[in-house]
Amino acid sequence: MTMPDNQNIVYTQVYTVLLSLGEEYIKKIPNDVFNTIKNNRDEDYIFEINPNNPLSEQNLLDESNALLAYLKLEYWCQTDDEKKELQQLLKFNEEKQNQLPLTRESKAYWISKLKKKS
Repeated sequence: MTMPDNQNIVYTQVYTVLLSLGEEYIKKIPNDVFNTIKNNRDEDYIFEINPNNPLSEQNLLDESNALLAYLKLEYWCQTDDEKKELQQLLKFNEEKQNQLPLTRESKAYWISKLKKKS
C-alpha cells in the first residue's frame, strides 16, 4: 500500500471541515476553489471532525490549517477590521514559528490580545 500524497490529505481534511461548517461557508468560496479541494482529496483517507472540540483540537495538518486560514482571509472575513486582525495574527504566528524577533506590530498585537483576555 502506498502512502497518499500529503496534499491530498490536506484537501481531505479541509473538505471535511467545510462540510461540517455547512453550506453558508461553502457558498462563499468560488466554485473552482471548492471543486479543486473536492476533486483532489484522498477518498480513501477518513478524517472525522468532533463537533464538540474546537478546530485547534482536530489534529489538522499545518498545511490544512494554512489553507483554512487562507479561505477565511479571502472569503469569510466580513469586515476590513476582521481581515486586518487575521493578517496580524498570521504574521505574529509566522514570526513565532520561524523564531524571528517579533516586529513592533506583532508585539502590539500580542499585548492587545493579552489585555482582552484579562
